[in-house]
Amino acid sequence: MSTIKDEPDALMAQISRTARHIQMNLDKVLRPLNLNASNYYFILKVGQHQGQLSQDELYQLLDIDASNITRRLKQLVDLGYVTKIRNPDDKRSWVVSLTSEGQAVYQRLVPVLTQVSDQITTDLTGTQMTTLKAALYQISERLI
Repeated sequence: MSTIKDEPDALMAQISRTARHIQMNLDKVLRPLNLNASNYYFILKVGQHQGQLSQDELYQLLDIDASNITRRLKQLVDLGYVTKIRNPDDKRSWVVSLTSEGQAVYQRLVPVLTQVSDQITTDLTGTQMTTLKAALYQISERLI
């Protein structure tokens, strides 16, 4: 078996492969909630902020371009999980809120994500988890 140092792109390839496997796993476990790896994060973030965020706050939290956010929010509105209303403080922006159905999905989503995270990291020690999180954060910050 090759090691990361064997190929010039081995590290990037492994990160990409791992990310794809995580996304496929998320797609599978989130299917009963009518969510997937591309849109669950919106429900999670709005739910973590008392069920309401401005669309600008959502842009900042998700670090995704505006067109992707608009497309994902439309999917969630069509599912009945979120509503978008004009921001009363700034008529140029929107406020995104969870519907009662979206709130129920959020309550089911959190344990599913915990289960997936536990499954992914089951063989890692606490120190390895701390190191992994720090390394991923450091890499991400360097690429901004």
